[in-house]
This record gives sequence, C-alpha cells and structure tokens, in this order.
Amino acid sequence: MESPTELPTKSSTKSSIKSPIESPVEPPTKSPIASPIESPTQSVSVPPFTVPPGWTTNPPGNFFQKEWEGVDSAGQEMARDHGLGPGRPIMEDKDAYYTIFQSGEKFYLWYQMYHDVDEIASRDIHETAHALAQGGLKHLQTGPVTQVPDSGL
Repeated sequence: MESPTELPTKSSTKSSIKSPIESPVEPPTKSPIASPIESPTQSVSVPPFTVPPGWTTNPPGNFFQKEWEGVDSAGQEMARDHGLGPGRPIMEDKDAYYTIFQSGEKFYLWYQMYHDVDEIASRDIHETAHALAQGGLKHLQTGPVTQVPDSGL
C-alpha cells in the first residue's frame, strides 16, 4: 500500500506551494472516507494526504458518516440543492463548521451553518491541504456555487 504524501519540511525555502509549514502537522491518515453511495461520479479516488492542523478525516462519533449516508442524507441533499452529483466527505474542521467534500473530480467547501457551498479551485487535495496548513480557509481559492431553485416537486 502506498504511504501518505508528506507536506514540505522546514528545509524548503521557496514561497510557492512548497513553502515551509509553521504549525505542527497531524500524523498522516488514510483518506478519504469511503463514498456512502455507489455512483459513477465517485470513481475518482483521492490519494492519501497529510491532514492539516485543525482538520480531521475521522471526527468523533458517527454523525459525520451519517450526514453523508444514503440519497436522503443532509450531505447528499445539500449537493443536489447546489446542482452537484453525489458527494463524499473528505475532511471536516474540528469545530464541525466546514466540510471539504468531493463531487465528481472537483472539491467543494460546505459552510454547514449557512448551507453555502464554494468550489475549491484546486483539483489537487495535496495543494488544498497545504493551503489550509499554511493559513487556513483564507488561503484557499474558492468561488461560490449557486443553489439551484427548488422545483416544488
């Protein structure tokens, strides 16, 4: 089995994506959580990555998984409400306010408190994790995903 990719060490000197990490990094985890539903859009796998500080791929309790299990779960309903295909959670911040999830080949940030979703510009989970490790959400390049009007059905 392939080992998780590590984020750059303090010996890096460039200020690009390989810039040093100032905060401690959690031990690598096997990510992502398995897709709760079978779908052709979920065939894209996410490679193992180092989880940034303040985030987890394995929150305590089982609410995180239940939030995404089945077509009528809160996570799947939110994805549909925003015109997205089935989603699968990748990681959640430790306060459970934000979830990064994948739908198709793209990553999204779900602001659970406001039911808002932003598309993450990067298609590389390593870049996304590194940006979060460097400066939190403000270092992610995102754009809003418009909620699809309810058809009333």
